[in-house]
Amino acid sequence: MQESAWLTSEPAQDLLDMDERVRQEQMNQLRNYNTQFQDLKEMEQYLGIQALESQDGLDEISRKMEKTDMHVESVVENLEEADKLAISANYRKCICIILIVMVVGGASIAFFAMIHDHHTNN
Repeated sequence: MQESAWLTSEPAQDLLDMDERVRQEQMNQLRNYNTQFQDLKEMEQYLGIQALESQDGLDEISRKMEKTDMHVESVVENLEEADKLAISANYRKCICIILIVMVVGGASIAFFAMIHDHHTNN
């Protein structure tokens, strides 16, 4: 019977109360950890969604960069071809100018020769 009297004594009740407070505090901490874990889980899901959405944007940027690179290469090739054509056209122009000068020069010489012959014959 002494044990039951000890359990109902004030120091024993204080120990029981303290034990209950410790258990309540532990339960509160567990609930707090659970809430924090749930918050972390929600943040992880949000970040996962953001990463997926960002990946789509990054993929689109990569596709556009590849297209831009192809267009730049095409423009460079076209400019190189245009440069070759311009050089060829300049070469042809020079030949035409030389031929025109030769024809005009030949015609002038022939004309002066005819005039000179005409004056010397008269």
